[in-house]
Amino acid sequence: MKHEVLLVLVVIALGLVAQCAHAQAVRVPGSLEAIDVNVERILETQSDIGFFTIRVDGAPDFVQINVLYGEPSIDFPIGTPHQKKLKRKLRKTAKAIGLKCTLDKDIVMEMLVCPLPRSTEDVSGYARAFLIQVFNVGEDTPLTFEGQGFELSGAM
Repeated sequence: MKHEVLLVLVVIALGLVAQCAHAQAVRVPGSLEAIDVNVERILETQSDIGFFTIRVDGAPDFVQINVLYGEPSIDFPIGTPHQKKLKRKLRKTAKAIGLKCTLDKDIVMEMLVCPLPRSTEDVSGYARAFLIQVFNVGEDTPLTFEGQGFELSGAM
C-alpha cells in the first residue's frame, strides 16, 4: 500500500513537470535566503498540488519540491547522464540527513522520492542541505526559483 501511494505521488509529480513545461511558469532570481518564504507559501497554498524547483544558475542542478494533497516531498529525477552520476551522492546525502528516500523505477525514468514532514523548517532545511552538500551551493550562489500555483519570492 505504501509503495502504491508513493507511485501515485511520483506520477502526479511527473504530470506537474509536464504541465510546467507547457504552461507559463514563473521564474524569480534568489538565493538560499529565499527558500523559507517559498516553502512557507507552497505549504499554505489551498491548491491540492503545488510545485517548484530551486535551480542552480549556470548548472543543470536543481531541487524539486512538491506538495501533493498536503504531503511535501523533495524529488530528484534520475534521467540524464548528469543526474545518474549524482544518484549515489543524493542517496548518501539523504541518508546522512535522516531522510528515508525511495528510488522508484516503475515509471519512465527513475525518481528519488523523499517524503518530508509538513513544516517550513523541515522542508527548507532538507532542501538547503541538498543544495549545499550535493550541489556545492554557497550563500552567494545565484539560484532561480521556478514554479506555479502560488506567488514565488526571490532575492531577500
